[in-house]
Amino acid sequence: MSNEIDLEGAAPWLVVLLTLAGAALRALLLDMKGLGLDETVNIWLASHPLPEMVGWVANVNQQPPLYYYLLHTWISLRGDAPYAVRFLSVLLGTATIPMIYLIGKRLANTLVGLAAAVLLAVSPFHIYYAQEASVFTLLTFNASVALYALVRLLTDERSTRPFG
Repeated sequence: MSNEIDLEGAAPWLVVLLTLAGAALRALLLDMKGLGLDETVNIWLASHPLPEMVGWVANVNQQPPLYYYLLHTWISLRGDAPYAVRFLSVLLGTATIPMIYLIGKRLANTLVGLAAAVLLAVSPFHIYYAQEASVFTLLTFNASVALYALVRLLTDERSTRPFG
């Protein structure tokens, strides 16, 4: 009988637990502060009809429109209360945690992936921005997905062969 933990076998469950803990931290006290000016502008922009919204986003915020499309759809489904609007960012921030695990695991090993996921799950900086109705959490999630795709491309033995 060995006292060592089977990290490879336990890792998926640990990632699920870390993701749930990260979600809880991001949702904790989500509606305790008032909306900031940038959040109010984002909600206002996303509340317009789509064609009109694109024009406003291009002229007012000059940010990529994907977040506003998502927020527009989210508001139509969940309403525009501060808690409801911010929960989109909570979900995006939470989804970044397993992506960071996958990046760390692919670059090094399971332990590094878990350590990276723990650091992101409890990161005050990431929690703060995951509680704001802003584009930052979407950008973080998109960057983690792109980085994971790059890491997979660079570490997969099939990528050394041009065709086949």
